[in-house]
Amino acid sequence: MTVRGVGNVFEVGCGAGANLYLFARDGFEVGGLDYSSTLIDIAKKVIPADKLGEIICAGADELPTDKKYDAVFSNGVFPYFNDFNYAERVLEKMLQKSRRSVAVLGTYDKDLEEVHMNHRRQTIADYDERYKDLPKLFYPRRFFEDFAARHNLSIRFTKNDLEGYGNALFTYHCFMERRLD
Repeated sequence: MTVRGVGNVFEVGCGAGANLYLFARDGFEVGGLDYSSTLIDIAKKVIPADKLGEIICAGADELPTDKKYDAVFSNGVFPYFNDFNYAERVLEKMLQKSRRSVAVLGTYDKDLEEVHMNHRRQTIADYDERYKDLPKLFYPRRFFEDFAARHNLSIRFTKNDLEGYGNALFTYHCFMERRLD
């Protein structure tokens, strides 16, 4: 795998390290953060020690920013934040930790919230009762566009085209990079 200008990556919400393992296997130095100590312990075991930078058990908004990485990303975590203020704090930390780029993957699209919720209710029996304690935060693209503008970042969005993932139709990816001016 080649990622332009990237030698190391850090994942916010890394879980047991599945994404980090793949990057490490391809030669990248990796680091990660997750609030679950159990998952962090697994990540420490599966990621080769010579490729593992820092691995941190903490909340996403507690991300330490002293060690820098070329790219900092989060995959499927932002929808489970409580509110936009928390998401903004996490984005700020991600940007501070990155030398070059920040990516937020698997973000639920605010424009498709109603369609998504109707789909879930039609395909999952008792959806509202089953998932009442697991709300999803849907993001308007403007949330990321405003952040990028405030920080002079280039920004692009892509469709989530993960084959076989039922929620792909309702999510998008956001990529932001520091401008090289």
